[in-house]
Amino acid sequence: MTDDSFFKGHFMVTPKKRTLDYMRRVQEEDRVSLPLLNRDRITCSTCHNPHQKGVIVDGPAKAGEDAPHRLRMPEGSVCTGCHDMYGRGMTRTCRRNP
Repeated sequence: MTDDSFFKGHFMVTPKKRTLDYMRRVQEEDRVSLPLLNRDRITCSTCHNPHQKGVIVDGPAKAGEDAPHRLRMPEGSVCTGCHDMYGRGMTRTCRRNP
């Protein structure tokens, strides 16, 4: 049996207002797009760019087009696009527990 707790906690979930505000700040400061579905719900394309290289020519939505797993943010910081784990003044990295 697969542990799907990550999926249950991140797919089609509506973040709290504080998280949405934080995500908007990250998008502005890091020049990245973290798109949400209607009613501000998280989906696969919030973290992953579904488009191959060259489809989007310019701007924050282009991020991740040629990255491993097409992650919109570097793999070590993708968690902190939504989760203010360390505060904005510190290096934002995510370490997944083994």
